[in-house]
Amino acid sequence: MVLTDMDVVSHLNLKYRLRKVIPVCNKNDPICANTIFLSYSKPITVGRTLSDDVQVRLLSKTTPLMISRRHASILISDDGKINIEDHNSMNGVYVSNKRITAGTPHQIQVGEKVAFGCGIGGSSVSEFEYYLEAIPSTPVAIRRMDSPRTDEYEYIQSSPAKRKRTPLNSPALTVDSPSVTIIESNAAQIKEQEDKIRQLSIDLLQKEEAQDELMNRLEETEKGLLDKLEDQRQQLEQERNGAEDHLRQLLERQLQEKEKTLKNEYDEQIRLLQKEKDVVEKNLHNELCCKLSEKDEAYQKALHQQKAALEIAMSDKENEKNTLIAQLQAKEGLIEKYQLKNKSVEENQRQLENSLEELRREIENKEAELNKQKEYTKKVESDAKQTVIQTMEDEFTCIICQELFVDATTLPCAHSFCELCLRLWLRKKKTCPVCRRKLKVKAFRSVVLDSAIEKMIEAMDDDTRKRRVELKREREEQKRCEDAAEERSR
Repeated sequence: MVLTDMDVVSHLNLKYRLRKVIPVCNKNDPICANTIFLSYSKPITVGRTLSDDVQVRLLSKTTPLMISRRHASILISDDGKINIEDHNSMNGVYVSNKRITAGTPHQIQVGEKVAFGCGIGGSSVSEFEYYLEAIPSTPVAIRRMDSPRTDEYEYIQSSPAKRKRTPLNSPALTVDSPSVTIIESNAAQIKEQEDKIRQLSIDLLQKEEAQDELMNRLEETEKGLLDKLEDQRQQLEQERNGAEDHLRQLLERQLQEKEKTLKNEYDEQIRLLQKEKDVVEKNLHNELCCKLSEKDEAYQKALHQQKAALEIAMSDKENEKNTLIAQLQAKEGLIEKYQLKNKSVEENQRQLENSLEELRREIENKEAELNKQKEYTKKVESDAKQTVIQTMEDEFTCIICQELFVDATTLPCAHSFCELCLRLWLRKKKTCPVCRRKLKVKAFRSVVLDSAIEKMIEAMDDDTRKRRVELKREREEQKRCEDAAEERSR
């Protein structure tokens, strides 16, 4: 805050001031006052920019944000204590090289060093360091604003006792000759003052003319600078447009080259993936054929064993039947023998009927045992068939949904899953659900597994086939919904 002559006069009752440790002396120094006078009437606030709340401006040219907009305030209380308060500034206020607490008034004493902000570049010395001093009671020299000479001053004592002012250039009022009266002396003084006023008016007019001329030159210079800046702006705009066009063309060429390179890499990857897919499908087909042949051989072996056991049982039953027939023939021979022995017809007939009835019961028992054996054989065949189907279901079941594969899809690690189940899994994790191996290539459809599953479904019951058709319909609908959702997200 730069004080004018009238400010110094109006502040003669000031008793304290802040004096800068390193005074500002050239244009490279920061913008600040070398002396800050403290007032009893209101606090003195320092900040980066002047405003209604900030009276003293402190601005660093090397670090403009060192001082906050409203950095700190200094106030002299009624009891004569000098308090400084930090308004939550970023770089703080230091009293005797110690940072004070923000938002709390801190009392300072005469002779203490006050620093606004901190040192930069590892230095502990701030740009804005002041000493608190008491203003000496010596006379204050004030330049007269109406004096044409720059070396004429009048002195005013800063103590409460007031001194009478005397004009610097006024002539003495003593009377040297009896012919000069007091009236003539006053007239001479009035004339002298009028001459001074006239001379000041002339000087004022000359200064106004010089100021008008300077303003005209300033306007012409400003207009020339504006025209020059406009030309430079247009030239820079053209250069910028040219640079943008060149950069756009360069980027387009780079994008085309990059697109061509990526397309070649993509085609090469597709070719390698197709080749790998063919190899995996071939290996999978061979493995599946081996497993099916093994299962078929086991199934045929079990059937042959059951058939051999059934044939043995049937041969046993046939032998028993032949034995019964032989016994019947023997009984018939007995009947004939009895007839030959002239037994009575009724007794022979009764014995014959009893023998026939007993033989009939034995034949019925044997037929019942034969039917039971056939049912047991059928049950064994059905159980063997169900065992084979169950084993194949375990091999062709998706580990995610626990259903037979629907649109079987095989990963490079040879593990297979439903297409929809694998898609939902890969949204969360890019690994195989079984072996947790990271996927570097895409999965592929396995037509062989689908054909084997369809043939296996044909050998199952009607309920299983209906359930399979319903499951495939639900999966198709869910797949369409997922495709629609992905299309909307794009």
